[in-house]
Amino acid sequence: MDKRLAALFTVLTLAFMLGASAIARHGTASGVSSSGYPALSSAENTLCRVEHGAVQINVNAADEETLMLLPGVGEKLAARIVAYREAHGAFEGVEELTNVEGLGAGKLSALRDEIYCGPAG
Repeated sequence: MDKRLAALFTVLTLAFMLGASAIARHGTASGVSSSGYPALSSAENTLCRVEHGAVQINVNAADEETLMLLPGVGEKLAARIVAYREAHGAFEGVEELTNVEGLGAGKLSALRDEIYCGPAG
C-alpha cells in the first residue's frame, strides 16, 4: 500500500473510531450527523471531519503527509502550506491559502470541498 493510501486509510479509520466512541459514550446516535455519518467535534478530532458524507482535512492541523492526500498537492506545496502556517499562524479561512506560493484561486476551488480551517493541532 503506498504512503498516500495508507495515510488516507488512517484518517478514515480515525474518523470512524471517533464517531463510534461518541455513540458508545452517549448511548445514542447523538454522535451521528443528519447525513448518517459520524459527527466529529473539534474537541474529539482536529485532523479531519466528515461533512456531507465526505472527509475534510483541517489545514491547520494536518502535517505534510496528510496534506499530500489532497488532489494536486505534492511534497513541495504541502511543505509551503506548513511553512506558511508556521510563519503566520493558523489559517483563519480557506481563502487565506491563496497566500501560499503555488496555490492560486483555481487550485483552491478544486480543494474547497476537501478542506476546512479548524483548530490547530
